[in-house]
Amino acid sequence: MTVAITKSYNRILLFSLLMMAGRTLVWSDDTLLTSPLEYRVSFDGVLDNREYHRPLTDQTLFFMRGEMELGYALDERHKMRGGVSYTQEFGAPETADNLYALLYYHYDNEGRGAQFHFGAFPRAGALELPKWFFGDEAAYYRPFVHGAAVEINTHGVTLGAWVDWTGRQTEIVNESFLFGYGAKYRHGWFFAEHDFMMYHFAHTDPYTPGEHVQDNGGASAEIGVILGGYKYVDTLWLAVGGMVSLDRDRGDNVWYTPAGGFVRGEANKAFFLLRFFYYTGEPQRFIWGDDFFAFSELGTLLRLDAGIRFNDKRHFSMELSQSFHFYNNRIGYSQHFLLKAELKKR
Repeated sequence: MTVAITKSYNRILLFSLLMMAGRTLVWSDDTLLTSPLEYRVSFDGVLDNREYHRPLTDQTLFFMRGEMELGYALDERHKMRGGVSYTQEFGAPETADNLYALLYYHYDNEGRGAQFHFGAFPRAGALELPKWFFGDEAAYYRPFVHGAAVEINTHGVTLGAWVDWTGRQTEIVNESFLFGYGAKYRHGWFFAEHDFMMYHFAHTDPYTPGEHVQDNGGASAEIGVILGGYKYVDTLWLAVGGMVSLDRDRGDNVWYTPAGGFVRGEANKAFFLLRFFYYTGEPQRFIWGDDFFAFSELGTLLRLDAGIRFNDKRHFSMELSQSFHFYNNRIGYSQHFLLKAELKKR
């Protein structure tokens, strides 16, 4: 117990020292603002209240997250960054287990539309996945990537690939990792997108009798239009697509491949927004996906969101929305409050 407490205090002390060091380095000397030193300080607040019926999970996710990074630009393209990320769920005990180190290399070549991340880096801005593959709850509790992500953008085509290591093999921890790729095309008002993800869950070391390697993931594709500048709407986008799960337990070595189609879209005017998502087909089997797609046995669902969004495009964004979920001849509700404040020099 003493060792655990000491370890927790050491982590909290490290976090405090890094925060003070960041403040001292960034604001104590104005000459640093023109140096290769870079920084980012951010605060996120999330309230996700879910009032569902079976087979979905009724729960409330209410937490805050603080992140700080300091970095050094070796030149215009090559950068090194390090920092910490701490998440505190309201009502839960304060614990250093929610303190994570960030340390990574970032190659950023805007001229050629290429970037590369390697190390432990924030997920936001580096790896965006569809919610059926990697849902809100997964992103809440794993806001970082341990691995690498590369992206190339040229002539309206964006290609990317990534790996996220989620479990280092030990006597009690199974080796596990996520990997995938994505392709996007944009030309005028038309866009198309394809994503693939796979989760590999292997053995402990030594091997635990009766355990089997599991593979879980899938693929999706969609096409759509993005329109704007109309009298009653600032931006409107609509998309239609399909998805398929790829799920296998190597004990019976049978692939389960449920498939379905969806239509989704969003319209916004000034501060107001409306979103919808409609899915019909076989129940999906995505372990990391939103609750609707994670072995929920739902073959048809409709989600409608109505809300307001404020965004100054520099330091602050906020969204407040009410969602209605239609499934199994029932209606579920959820309320969302998302707040982000960020100060950075990159």
